[in-house]
Amino acid sequence: MISNEKVLIPHNDTYHLSVDVTDKISPKHLNSFIKTSLETANQQIEQNSKIFISYIDNANIYEIYHIKTTSQNIYLIYQIFDYNYINNYTNSIDLYITKEYFIVYKDSKFYFAKKNNNYQTTDIIRYINFHYKLDIDNTTILDNTQLLSLKEQFINSNIPPYNYINFSSNNEFKYYIYYIVSILFISFSLYIYNTNHYHNSNKIDIQNKLTTIKNRYKYLKNYQIKKQYKVKELIKFLNYLKIYHIYTTNIKYVDKLYTTIVANQKQQLYDFLSIYDKNIKIKSLKTLDGNKGFSMDIEIEL
Repeated sequence: MISNEKVLIPHNDTYHLSVDVTDKISPKHLNSFIKTSLETANQQIEQNSKIFISYIDNANIYEIYHIKTTSQNIYLIYQIFDYNYINNYTNSIDLYITKEYFIVYKDSKFYFAKKNNNYQTTDIIRYINFHYKLDIDNTTILDNTQLLSLKEQFINSNIPPYNYINFSSNNEFKYYIYYIVSILFISFSLYIYNTNHYHNSNKIDIQNKLTTIKNRYKYLKNYQIKKQYKVKELIKFLNYLKIYHIYTTNIKYVDKLYTTIVANQKQQLYDFLSIYDKNIKIKSLKTLDGNKGFSMDIEIEL
C-alpha cells in the first residue's frame, strides 16, 4: 500500500457520541468539552486518537466521532458520499440509508451519521425530524453493490480528508493522601451560593471566607511548597469570581477543583475560563429557567 492511498475507516471501528448542549461551545473551550465528553463515556483518548465533530445547530447537539489508528490519509467511511457533490452543490438536506448506518448531508456537506438497527425508512425520517429538527428533502437507499461502486469512485477521486482533532495523552498528577485531606478541610470554608436564590441578599460574605482560607493557609505554611501553592490558587479562584461577578452554587476540592459557576451573561463565564486556559474542562453549559442566566459545571487543574 502506498503512503498516499486512502484508508477508509469502517462504521464499526468508529465510536460515535451525541452530546446535547443548550448553546454552541466557544471555540477556545471546544477541545476541553470534547475531551471531557469522551472521558465521561469511558472513551480513553490516546496518542493515535483522531476525532471529528459536527455541530447540529437546529437541535444544539454535538456529534463526536472517535477513531484510533496509526494509518495516514484516513477517511471516515461516511465521506464517500462527498463524491455525490463534486461540482454539484445543493442547499438541500439529503438522507442516505445503508444496511449499517444512515447519514445526513446538509448543503452538500456531511452533517451526521447514525447506526441503522434495521429501521424502516419512515421511522428514520421521523426520528431525524423529531430529534434533529430537520426536514429531509431527498432520500436514497443504497444496497451493497451501489455502496461498493460509490467507494471505488471516491477512492479514485481527489477529495481531501476531513480535519481531525488530535489529542496528546497526558498523565494526571496524583497528590498525597494527606494533602487531599488538608484541601478537603479548606473546601468546607469556601463560600456556597444558594442554588435557588443566587440573586437574593442572603449570599455568604465572600470576604469572611477569604479570611478563613488565608488563616488556614498560614497554618499550612510549614508544609511542602506545592501544597501551599494550591491553597494560594484557591484564594485566587475566589477573587476571580468576585472580579467577574460570578457566583458558585456548589464547590469541592479533591485532587482538582469541581464547581458550578453562574452568571447573568454567558460571555462572563467564557471570560472567566480564559484565565485557566488549558487547565479547565467544561462538563456542561445550561440556560437557567426563565432565561435568567447561565450555569456551567467545570473542573479545574489548579
